[in-house]
Order: sequence, then structure tokens, then C-alpha cells
Amino acid sequence: MQPTIAGRSAIILGRKYDLSKIIAAHEKLVDALTAHFGASVLTTDRPGAQKRIPWPEPGKAIARRTWEQMKELHDVVDEPLLHLAGGLTVKAFLLGKTWCVRNIETGAITTPEGEDVSLLDPVPTVCIYGAGNGNGSYRLVDGATMDAVSMLLSDKLRDLGLGFERRTINDAVAAGSGASDFAFITFPHEVYGAGRDWITVRCVNSDGSELDNGDLN
Repeated sequence: MQPTIAGRSAIILGRKYDLSKIIAAHEKLVDALTAHFGASVLTTDRPGAQKRIPWPEPGKAIARRTWEQMKELHDVVDEPLLHLAGGLTVKAFLLGKTWCVRNIETGAITTPEGEDVSLLDPVPTVCIYGAGNGNGSYRLVDGATMDAVSMLLSDKLRDLGLGFERRTINDAVAAGSGASDFAFITFPHEVYGAGRDWITVRCVNSDGSELDNGDLN
């Protein structure tokens, strides 16, 4: 069935997730990283919005409220919150790390890769990077630190059933810096899903512009 547009969202049939269950698991994840790597703070990656809010409180309550408010607008939106702990950047996309694209010429709605929306994968994802470079990019993580993250997931947090994908950059710059890793932590649908249903996914035009509410038919 063809997706439809409502406001700035595409309405598609896809995987739905239990946000309250995801938030609870994510809080345990950040608590464990904080206990291991040191004091952490909550922030965003938006320019001019770099306020640091201590974790767990009031950061935990503010993050929970922010995710719930975002959920009121979209079931799926690539908008992150960041947790900074001991040199790590924990970039959380609890409403999915994806979106939809509307072709401005044909009106067709696809995934960001141009595929049919039935292939959209809105799995909630947490990215593990090193410290920020101040320009929207992040450093890589050294092997020992990433080993510690992996151990936390397989030991203290194993009951959460989170996915873990570690990636290594094998180039001269990474080798020279001693840091070559980053990782993705995911919340599998078989553990955190709420079946298949109609979901609202943030949608933008193929030229990157926001949808024009006066021209959505």
C-alpha cells in the first residue's frame, strides 16, 4: 500500500517499537557506562544548544520527557540525544536512525537510499564514538575502551538483549592515533518491538527541504 503524507510525516506500514521499554533499557545502558567511565552529562548535537545536564538527575527525567515529546510528532525520526562520559560520545537515536524521502518531481516516497518504504529499518540505535571534534564529527575509540563497552553489554547488561556491532577503521590515521573503533548498539524488534502497524516517519523532500504543507497531494 502506498504511503501517505500527514504534516511532515509519511504514514507507512512498518515495525513499531515500545518506546517506554527502550527508554528503560537505554537508561540502564547509560547508567552502566557512567559507572564504568565516570560522570556523564546529557546534551544535543544542535548548534547553540550545547547545555550540559548532569546524569542521572535531572538528565534522566529531561531525556525521558524529550523522547516522549518527540514521539508525539513522529514514531520514527533521526533526532539524537547525546551522553558524554569519560571521553565517550553516546549518541542515542531512540526513535530510529532513519527517515523517508519524497521525490519533488514524482511525489514517490522512499527510504533515504531510494528503496521501497517496506524496506525501511527504524530500529532504535545508539552510536558509540570518541570525543567530539567540535565540527559535528567524532573521534574514534581505542580498542581497550571498546573492549570494556563490549564487556558491559555481554556481562552486566546481557539481560537487555541489545545488539552490538563493532567496526574498525584500518587506515594510517587510525593506526597512528591508537583509536580505530566505533560501534552501534541496537534494540532488536524481537525484544523491543510492538508488532507491525501504521507508523509516522519524518519525511523530507528529495532536495533536502522540508515538506510544504500546501502541496502534499
